[in-house]
Amino acid sequence: MAVRRKLSVRAFSRTNRIIVQAIISLPPDLFYGTTIPTCLLVINKKKPKKLKDKVLIINADAEYGEGKNQNFLRPEDTEKIVWVFDNMVEVPGYSKIVKIADILDEKTNDANLNISRYVDNAPPQEPHDVRAHMLGGVPNVEIEALNGLIAKYDIAPADIFSDRGDGYSDFLKRCATKGMIKSYISDHAGVLSAKERMHGAFEDFWIEAALAVNSVHTDMGIAEFAIKFTNLLVETLEPLGILDQFQCQGVFANWWEHSYTVREYTEIEQSVEGKETKVDVKEVIRIKNVFKTISSEGFVASLVSDDKIASEHFADELEELHRLRDDAENAQADLMAYVASIEMETDDDDSEDGDEEKEPKEPSVKEVETYLKSLGTDEAKASLKQIAALKKEKNRLGREVKKKEKELQDKIDAIREELTEEQCEDLVMQLLHDGFVEELDAYLSAEVQKTIRAVNKLWEKYHVSVTTLLDERKAAEDKLNGFLAQLGYIPKKEVDA
Repeated sequence: MAVRRKLSVRAFSRTNRIIVQAIISLPPDLFYGTTIPTCLLVINKKKPKKLKDKVLIINADAEYGEGKNQNFLRPEDTEKIVWVFDNMVEVPGYSKIVKIADILDEKTNDANLNISRYVDNAPPQEPHDVRAHMLGGVPNVEIEALNGLIAKYDIAPADIFSDRGDGYSDFLKRCATKGMIKSYISDHAGVLSAKERMHGAFEDFWIEAALAVNSVHTDMGIAEFAIKFTNLLVETLEPLGILDQFQCQGVFANWWEHSYTVREYTEIEQSVEGKETKVDVKEVIRIKNVFKTISSEGFVASLVSDDKIASEHFADELEELHRLRDDAENAQADLMAYVASIEMETDDDDSEDGDEEKEPKEPSVKEVETYLKSLGTDEAKASLKQIAALKKEKNRLGREVKKKEKELQDKIDAIREELTEEQCEDLVMQLLHDGFVEELDAYLSAEVQKTIRAVNKLWEKYHVSVTTLLDERKAAEDKLNGFLAQLGYIPKKEVDA
């Protein structure tokens, strides 16, 4: 493989073009220093017969995840590229098998390797109905174009729109705003039913997958498990029509990289100077590494998370600890609120030039206490007494939380030491299952958001007509002129006119 910032005719010289198997256009900002789409040139001296004198062109530069500083390929994007490449298939707007002779034809392409020349993935132009913009209403033609997104959730156009009978519809009152549209679609019976069906199908898949997890070190390897059950997940979920093949593959790929926290604890580190420093340690493990451990050691206690042990064996203690933490947070909030309510006199002359524009810094508890002590008034002493009481309660709850945390951790450690292999297997399988459901739900939620965004786009385009805007502007203008006439800035007759 060779990475090129820009694929040119030189990269497709007479020597190379015979062995070029595929040209893959990747998204912009995928690599450091490249703000344009990047091309991946796949060279193969033994090209498949299907690609003899041909090249597979994949235009994947429009499908990616956006990062803050760098874009990235999502699991479904990677799976789609690999699947199309491995199977050498043509997908409209994504891939095409092109004859080398067509690329080199002087009358047509003249060796131009602009990817979009062969695979155009530009989105269709956004339609705009002038009549709807002027007079209001949503074109029924554009509503019908939503069918692919809303029909799979058994949402009928009549659930959102009211047909006027003239080729246009209005939004129903229950979908009068973008927020109402989001709430209505999210809570629609069809959406909830679709999620339930997907969960039911997944549970059927998991029955078979769970049985195979324990055999990754005997009957099949880890890589074989991943391939087999990626395909099985697609076969199970895709027919339901909610997620496509590549999204289903993405669910598995994300689960494979999914991680959970095993333990969190504090270690005391000693520096060269002899000073002790507390270091918070968080042990995290990825699902794919869980499989490696199962393959080499079996189901061991080190794979079981503290949270899972606590929820299984100490639900009451966990609930009490959560309550104590809430109480401790509330006590801290009460203390800070009371401190903030005390007005401290400051010497404005002490401020430097330009400091007036800066946000005033909230004083600390110690600073407020020092200030109140300096006043020495009865009111100040009462405030100090109240602060002392709030601090005492906060500290008491803090100590209680630490005590309960240690007691619970000791119980968890005791249980961990006594766990049998069967118990470890049960708990680890629950963790694997829960991680899978979490990734599936993330994809299902994102898919519902696509439908919401599509309906919201129609709302943004057509919910207010130009006529309505002009009427509102005219009313506002008349109101303003009325005020100006009352103040004598313009003659009253001009307003009446």
